[in-house]
Amino acid sequence: MGSHKLIVPVSLLLGGVLSAQSPTLTDMNNVPAAGMDYPVNLGTFGYPGGAGADQTYGFWMLQSTGNRDIMYLAPSVTPTSNMVAGVTHLSTDGGTDTLFWRANASGLDLLAEKNALLGLVVYSDPGIERQYPCTFNTTWSDAVAASYTTSGIPVVRSGSITGVADGYGLLELPAAGVPNVLRIKVRKVISDVSAIVTVDRISETYYFFTELVPHPLLKLQIDTTIINNGGPTVTKESQWMFGEGTIGFDDLSFDDIRFTAYPNPATDLVHLSVDDANEVRFVEVLDATGRLALRQDLMRNQSDAIMGAFSVIGLAPGVYHVRLSGTAGVLGTQRLVVN
Repeated sequence: MGSHKLIVPVSLLLGGVLSAQSPTLTDMNNVPAAGMDYPVNLGTFGYPGGAGADQTYGFWMLQSTGNRDIMYLAPSVTPTSNMVAGVTHLSTDGGTDTLFWRANASGLDLLAEKNALLGLVVYSDPGIERQYPCTFNTTWSDAVAASYTTSGIPVVRSGSITGVADGYGLLELPAAGVPNVLRIKVRKVISDVSAIVTVDRISETYYFFTELVPHPLLKLQIDTTIINNGGPTVTKESQWMFGEGTIGFDDLSFDDIRFTAYPNPATDLVHLSVDDANEVRFVEVLDATGRLALRQDLMRNQSDAIMGAFSVIGLAPGVYHVRLSGTAGVLGTQRLVVN
């Protein structure tokens, strides 16, 4: 099954020094910007883990059967967006499947979806995929409805969506261990009715999020399909980041020092305020996929204090991670929004 590579400080595992905390997801830290691209591994899974506080979600044994790039795009990339009012961004797996989203301070709504099998489905009553702010024990429910035509046949869709942030704690992936991860369970019950067939679908999706990355570190999905009241067909799929030899983990390192990067959001020059900076030697800026966008050595004054500032001019708008490093490796990270 491969090696179990778990990068977690001992203090987190002993339980008395640092305690787990539930992240709070908002439209500022949970919505990807257009142009972001997340490579993920694909596979299946067994048990999705339990609900509650201070959980350990052990998925280090996941086996990859392939990979995929999840891309986020501006609505302007396709004229189809003109048929869907209120779209703020799209997501696609690089194939024919595209989701049309609306994000604001109150939540993330699925407005439409397009695929090779059904074509374009525009919701007359969109469903709330995530409510904002979202933290441990946040719950929501919503109705969904749509009318569409596929292969010349009219179809009426109805159903419901319910969500709950039901757990948080340590997430163990094949190449990384990430603390303070929020698990969100979204259940959809959908019925598509036409003159020739009725298709009922029940999907349960478990998302695992950190405030540092606006894309799920792990997504587990169980789909149950029933055609004309026949027997159910059940499929399971997992998608996760931080696979061996792909995305790095340093941008989620735990803080050995405290620092502030300001202003945040930033448009040009960013200043650093650093506590206990003796070991700090340089600053790096990484994009949301973990790719290095900028690296700069840091100067010191006569009092050995950091004299730190760097420019984000030329970086695409989006969410980045600022990390300070030295001879001992990564010492601290902080999220930075570039406008």
